[in-house]
Amino acid sequence: ENAEYHAAREAQVAVEERVMAIEEVLKNAVIMSSKHKTDSVGIGSVVTLKKGKEEKTYTIVGSEETDIGSGKISNKSPLGGAMFGKKQGDTFTYKTPQGDVRCEIIAIS
Repeated sequence: ENAEYHAAREAQVAVEERVMAIEEVLKNAVIMSSKHKTDSVGIGSVVTLKKGKEEKTYTIVGSEETDIGSGKISNKSPLGGAMFGKKQGDTFTYKTPQGDVRCEIIAIS
């Protein structure tokens, strides 16, 4: 009978589920220090890549922080996963819908 009421209840359930998911992420979160210098790509690394003639810089983050517009890519993404653990000077390929892309790691900070 009351369609608006049922729609509001469904929206409330969806919001409550999202809140529970975020609480779970926060409960299990680990603060990572960006001061820890490493020579291989990991979460928190800022990586400069050369793809063909162009260079791009990305920050490797967890999946909840991904924001491609800001250059933050997930360690679970095809690109992030392919470069994870690599070192400066390494080359690697990753799969895209247009085919394999070859990259070289220019710098890691």
